[in-house]
Amino acid sequence: LARRQGQLDLYSIRVPDGADDDDNNDKDSQLSLGSPTTIVKEDSGILDGKWTSDGDATTFYYATAHATGDIQLYQLMIHDQLDSRHTSPLEMIQVGRTLPRDGICLAVAWNHPLSIPGSSTLPKKLVSCYSNGQVAIHNVHGVVSAESFNSNSQQEQQHSTTAATLDLVESWSAHQMFQNPAEVWAACFQTHQDDIVLTGGDEGQLKLWDVRVGTTRPVQILSKTFEAGVTVLSP
Repeated sequence: LARRQGQLDLYSIRVPDGADDDDNNDKDSQLSLGSPTTIVKEDSGILDGKWTSDGDATTFYYATAHATGDIQLYQLMIHDQLDSRHTSPLEMIQVGRTLPRDGICLAVAWNHPLSIPGSSTLPKKLVSCYSNGQVAIHNVHGVVSAESFNSNSQQEQQHSTTAATLDLVESWSAHQMFQNPAEVWAACFQTHQDDIVLTGGDEGQLKLWDVRVGTTRPVQILSKTFEAGVTVLSP
């Protein structure tokens, strides 16, 4: 029998320095895509992934949505953070499933995907959506610990590792079609509004939710705009 194989690859893209160059064929003036580093291979499909960073854009995190219903969190290890204990630039810091195993996690989104000067690294919020019509909001808490070790030069250095926890805040049934659950293909937070969530369903509806007033019903539904399912959302 054929087996599904999910794979997460990390590419390093060389960006030109922007200097003027009369020779358009100069390789140094063009984007180039290097060979990928395979982070993980598994029997589950990986359907989505989103980046976020701390306020100073010095620490980067990546969240992935899996066909098992799992959400996996990674931390990007910058060059000066890599040592013999790290086999890849992306280090897994959490695997979590906060909903029962009866739905595929189709997409995830952070509340602050872009760095905001002065904001704390964590906690952050993550919204996820599923094939069984569910949407969930999670608090992501991180604990950074400094470990001392000796480098090759025998000088003591500090190395920071992060352990994250994924806590379910709220979940609800968001989309239906013909009285059955409809796949929720996309979800995101409204910019700078952690309590406002947008969801897109397979039945062709875009819904806006305000979790402060509850998730029994959406604040607004747009349905006549779309001729098919709503598959991508971006604030």
